[in-house]
Amino acid sequence: MAVSAFILVNIKRGGEGTVVNEIRKKPGVIYADELYGGFDIIIKIKKDNMEEIQNFLINYLRKIEDIEKTKTLITIEDGS
Repeated sequence: MAVSAFILVNIKRGGEGTVVNEIRKKPGVIYADELYGGFDIIIKIKKDNMEEIQNFLINYLRKIEDIEKTKTLITIEDGS
């Protein structure tokens, strides 16, 4: 069963556009957009399982230098 997650991201000032454009290129990214408010970017990803979500977070997202903080929200899928 596929797993989806929303990831809220805070980045260093001025890097929003560059980071969003890079994230959009990654497989499994449904969308990535800039935000106003408490976070700078929202990402929606869909992967085959939780391990792939973890790999995306640890092996890709956390390695982007401009990212200061993330908050991950795993969705509950009801099959509809």
